[in-house]
Amino acid sequence: MSGVILYCRKLNELAKLPTKGSYGAACLGLYSIQDIDLEIGKTTIVGTGLAMEIPSSHAGLIFTRSSMLAKHGVLKPATVIDSDYRGEVGVPLFATAPWHVHIGDRIAQIMILPIPDVMVVPVTKLSVTERGAGGFGSTGR
Repeated sequence: MSGVILYCRKLNELAKLPTKGSYGAACLGLYSIQDIDLEIGKTTIVGTGLAMEIPSSHAGLIFTRSSMLAKHGVLKPATVIDSDYRGEVGVPLFATAPWHVHIGDRIAQIMILPIPDVMVVPVTKLSVTERGAGGFGSTGR
């Protein structure tokens, strides 16, 4: 089996390395090193105590755990970790209901994805599609 190597450095003795919930899981769980109350209507960045070396030509995309909103009313705004970032990975959490984060709670999940090298080319005209310039909601329900 070939895979991607994710080097992780513990910056704090409370830090837990990311883990897969099951063999087929697409993401790795991220854990809190903080014991903190989330304020309703506010975004709080919760520390993981980890620095990561995302492989070159890859990015770490941090997502909300599926149970976070359903069970706790907590959202995780979109977060991208670039391959050249070496600081602590923090997880922004937005509370729609009161919730207390405990040390060791699994607070988010990270997916490591390959990122193509994109070349931007200026043009004066784009190809025609059926959708065209139709924006939000233009493709129906």
